[in-house]
Amino acid sequence: MANIILYSLPTCPQCKMVHRLLDDHKIQYTECQDMEAMRAKNILQVPVLEVEEELLVGKEIFTWVRGQK
Repeated sequence: MANIILYSLPTCPQCKMVHRLLDDHKIQYTECQDMEAMRAKNILQVPVLEVEEELLVGKEIFTWVRGQK
């Protein structure tokens, strides 16, 4: 299984949507809400999904999730 990290914030509606998407597809992930960790990876907006060190944003997240079985 890939190492998957969801960078999100608790008040972000798009983040909640990605949470639901990952849960609905039964994809295991770790959540990170640490702003310092996000800054270290140059993440300026959320949600961001990191899959094996590749950062996915926006439609890339949905495309990747839908491609999983």
